[in-house]
Amino acid sequence: MYRIGRYCREIALTDKYISKLSDESLRDLEGLIELAITAYENAYKAFFNECRPCVNVVKEIDEKIDKTYLDFLREVGSMQVVSNKIVAKTLVLRHIERIVDHSENIANKSINSM
Repeated sequence: MYRIGRYCREIALTDKYISKLSDESLRDLEGLIELAITAYENAYKAFFNECRPCVNVVKEIDEKIDKTYLDFLREVGSMQVVSNKIVAKTLVLRHIERIVDHSENIANKSINSM
């Protein structure tokens, strides 16, 4: 859980120093951030409440976030010039992807303990 907190801190630093996440061009991250929160909440329920369906929710979110992140990296790779907003979006997407990965690890550990 420490790592999830650390990634949240990194997102806050990106917002502070590179580009505000409230910027119109970064608004599409809001939905992904909500998915990361949902993944974490379900991982918590899976681990502490032995919620098996919650594990599947986390796995589905992980697949969606992984695909979104990789698709965006491909898009960035084809750009000749990368703006600060694209750098910010790349960093935040990476941190969201890691938050969801750690959430999946937590949820999977709950399966092993059930």
